Amino acid sequence: MYNLTSSFSLRKSSFLTLSSLNVKLYNLVIIPILMAVASNIKIFTPMSPVPFTMQTFIVFLTLFNTDKLTSFLSFSIYLISGFSNLPFFASARGAAIIFSPSFGFIVGFLASSFFANNIKEFSTKLKYILRNILNDLFIIFIIYFFGYLNLLRFMDYKSAFIMGILPFVLFDFFKLIASKIVSYFWNKNIISGF
Repeated sequence: MYNLTSSFSLRKSSFLTLSSLNVKLYNLVIIPILMAVASNIKIFTPMSPVPFTMQTFIVFLTLFNTDKLTSFLSFSIYLISGFSNLPFFASARGAAIIFSPSFGFIVGFLASSFFANNIKEFSTKLKYILRNILNDLFIIFIIYFFGYLNLLRFMDYKSAFIMGILPFVLFDFFKLIASKIVSYFWNKNIISGF
């Protein structure tokens, strides 16, 4: 069973921290801003009421490179900032996002922080690879699950899948792979990470 306390490391950090937990305060600013920028890189298509954005790329990077608490707080700040009428959401401003087809996916980002095992080790061992793949698939499932539930407010179950999930699967897998590559270099200290 995954030990939740292992995600909330009590190591001392040279950066400002939130309480005694290893939450770097700059993450709580940078991640929501990156989410906002990524949400405004959007493409609307006739295929779906939900736009293509780069948000899931930032979500994957956050989940793979921070602990659960940092991920949750960062996504919460993003959501609160968007509710405050800042231009943080792709398809609506302020509380109007609640009535948007995209809202479920945003809730899915927040929910994914509870379920993702923030796996930072890199290994070619089969056990690691399988665990990592299962973790990644579960993250995508959580995001899509909440997105799909919200889409059911606007359309039937079949249309919600065909229009709200199916067009994004391949695109999100590419973003997942890209985030893994970037995470690899971060964790190898080749570039500085979260």
